Amino acid sequence: MVMAQQLDFQINNLVLHGFSADDAPHIKAALERELGRLFSEQGMPSSLMVSGEVGHLNAGGYEATPGATPDAVGGQIAQTIYAGFTK
Repeated sequence: MVMAQQLDFQINNLVLHGFSADDAPHIKAALERELGRLFSEQGMPSSLMVSGEVGHLNAGGYEATPGATPDAVGGQIAQTIYAGFTK
């Protein structure tokens, strides 16, 4: 019997420089969708399986490709965050 794992994450602070205020909710939504997809398809990183909780994660900086859409930016940020869990 395989037990389903539950993932609950909350983004408390997302600092975005160089984007309009109108882009922020779209970037956040895309980030959440992509993180969900990554966890679903690639699984729970071992760093989370050991501790089960991350109180704070600094994924470092990220530079968006000029002209990137909010969806693309959110997806790329999510990939950076997910990679941070696997280091």
